[in-house]
Amino acid sequence: VVQDPCAFTISTDRGAAYRLAPEMKFTTASSLSNNVWQLGLVFSRMVFGKRSVPSQEMAKAMKWLSPGTNLDCLSFEGRRFIHDIIVEKYDLEEVEAFKRLTNPKYNGLKDILLGMLRKDYKKRLTASEALQAMEAYAKSAKVEVPEP
Repeated sequence: VVQDPCAFTISTDRGAAYRLAPEMKFTTASSLSNNVWQLGLVFSRMVFGKRSVPSQEMAKAMKWLSPGTNLDCLSFEGRRFIHDIIVEKYDLEEVEAFKRLTNPKYNGLKDILLGMLRKDYKKRLTASEALQAMEAYAKSAKVEVPEP
């Protein structure tokens, strides 16, 4: 019996649809760079205590997607829709919690987040660079989580 995987809402190794990396607009091909983007969003949530994706855009996406949507089954139009309402509008430097990181002791943290969340995947930190930067930051400072 062959079952259509697109008939179900399942998780995939590409992560949640709202965490699609910018370059995923036209493809479902996964890469380490896509993973760095997604890890950057997860890391920003850990730092800020909430999603850094604007809630209005998230609400639009969640109305359109069912939980656990299989990204392999997301049509070109679907990927473009998610990209246009979330990724295109996403700018970490405009996130209120990021703007509040004014103390110089958070500069390393800000650099890591900005490096992981560069829209241009060719300029984004590699997985190795991101891990090394996190390790160096953790070793160099008394790591404190900023107030959300």
